[in-house]
Amino acid sequence: MADVKTTKKDMFNEVIALAKAADRQDVVEFAEHEIELLNKRNSADSKAKAKKAEENAALGEQMVEFLAGVETPQTTLNIATAVGVSTQKASPILKALEADGRITKSTEKRKVFYTIAA
Repeated sequence: MADVKTTKKDMFNEVIALAKAADRQDVVEFAEHEIELLNKRNSADSKAKAKKAEENAALGEQMVEFLAGVETPQTTLNIATAVGVSTQKASPILKALEADGRITKSTEKRKVFYTIAA
């Protein structure tokens, strides 16, 4: 049998079931309110993640356009500067673009260069 992780929502549902059996409406209301708060927070987290993914996709497109417009391989710093972000922000986006096969990565004397994929 696989281990199943119990979530806060599961725990509050158990509390509701026990409170109903004990005829404790105040506890039921409390647990239902806590579940509402959890749902609200999860919804906000999902929206924030979706917004961030959308922004990263747009930055990725800008990076690909930049690389398509230059003749020489570019460093992460050059690409980040061209699209107006930090190298820390650009690096994971570039890795994702490389994994998708849209750009290629080469290393020369410990320096990483990116070019548009052929």
